[in-house]
Amino acid sequence: MKIKYPIKLILLFFVISSCNFKKSNVVYNSYQGDKTLAFYLTFNGESEDKSSSNYKKKTGETLFEKDRFGNENSAAIFSEKSFISYGDILDSVFAGEKRRFTFSFWIKPLKNDKNVFLIAKNSDSNCNEGERQFGVKFTSEERVQFLWLYNNEKYNGWRMFESVNKLKLNKWQSIIITYDGFSNGGDGAFRTNLYVNGKHEKFKSINKRGRLGFIEDKKAHFSIGTMVSSLGEVCSTNFFSGSLDDLMVFERVLTGNEIEHISSLKK
Repeated sequence: MKIKYPIKLILLFFVISSCNFKKSNVVYNSYQGDKTLAFYLTFNGESEDKSSSNYKKKTGETLFEKDRFGNENSAAIFSEKSFISYGDILDSVFAGEKRRFTFSFWIKPLKNDKNVFLIAKNSDSNCNEGERQFGVKFTSEERVQFLWLYNNEKYNGWRMFESVNKLKLNKWQSIIITYDGFSNGGDGAFRTNLYVNGKHEKFKSINKRGRLGFIEDKKAHFSIGTMVSSLGEVCSTNFFSGSLDDLMVFERVLTGNEIEHISSLKK
C-alpha cells in the first residue's frame, strides 16, 4: 500500500535537506568581498587561502575532521608534528608602524604539556635565526597568548600578553584578537584585545623587554601549528594539539558588531 504524504510535508523535507550549514552561511560569505580580508582558511577538506590573495600552502600537512556543526572534513585537526606553512607572506599586514589587524578563528584545543604556537611568523634561535615577528600561542595552562617582537637599532624587545581566563578543552570556541598600532597607551596594553565567543576578555601583560616598538618586516614563514623558519624548516619540537576552523586575518580592527556577528555562528 502506497502512503501519500501531504504536499506541505514534502516541501518541508526538501527545504531542510537542501540547507547547507557548512561554510556557505551568510556570516562568513558577507566577508568574502571585504578587501581587508587578507587571508582566509575554511578548512573544507583543504588548506588553501580563500581570500582574494589566494596564497598557496608551501609545506606541512594536516588532517581534517568534523566541524562544530558536525560536517565531515570541514575543520583542520593538528597532532604531533602536523603543521602548515605559507611562506613569507602578509608582511604588509603585520609589519611597520601603525598597522592594524585582526585574527579570527575557532579552536577546539586538547591538553598541551608545553606552550605551543597556533599562528606565527617567528623563527628563533632553534633555527639559528632571529626572524621574529609575532605569535599567537596556546599555553600548557589552557590560556591564549599574543606576543610581538622587534629587534633593530631603535628598539630591541617584545611585548607579551596572556588571557586571564582559561579556554575549555575539547570544545569549540571563537577567538578574535585585534591589534591597533596607532595606540601606544599602557606600554602596549592598549594595542591588543581578546574576544572569546564574542565577549571581551582581559589580556594581561606577562612579559616585556625594551622600549615599545612595532613588528618588523622579517622573513619567517607564516605558519599554523608551530614555528617555521625563513627556509620553511620547523623551528620547534612543540606542536599544537587540537582543531582549528575558519581562520581569517583582516588588515584592520574589526568593530564590535562584526565581532559579535562572526562569533554568533556556533552550534
